[in-house]
Amino acid sequence: MNSITGYLAYLGVALTPYAWATHILLGLAMQIILGLALRACGVRNAWWIAAGVSIGFWWGRKKFEYEFALKAAAHIQTVGPFWYRGWLPIEWPWPRQMEFYAPAAADIVAALLFSRWRPSRPRP
Repeated sequence: MNSITGYLAYLGVALTPYAWATHILLGLAMQIILGLALRACGVRNAWWIAAGVSIGFWWGRKKFEYEFALKAAAHIQTVGPFWYRGWLPIEWPWPRQMEFYAPAAADIVAALLFSRWRPSRPRP
């Protein structure tokens, strides 16, 4: 294992108890990048659209993790029969719920703040 891979593995293990915090940072980064790109294109409500994309990403990811946890517990190797499970966050374990709710709340707060921000326009 090379040094970068080893460092990233160590970093992942070290941050596991704080996964909700890293999810907030990643969700905000996703929202800011997409929101700035949408604003540059002149899209109205760009920050809310970017927040929706970020929240949708985390929801899909946590649902997928739950589905794979069920498959692992059942010792199933195929794309299994659990596609209908885990759509509601209340089905997930509490730590997984926090890994979804924390970035979702941060994205909503950021959308509220950023949507109020108007760049100053130079006077003619």
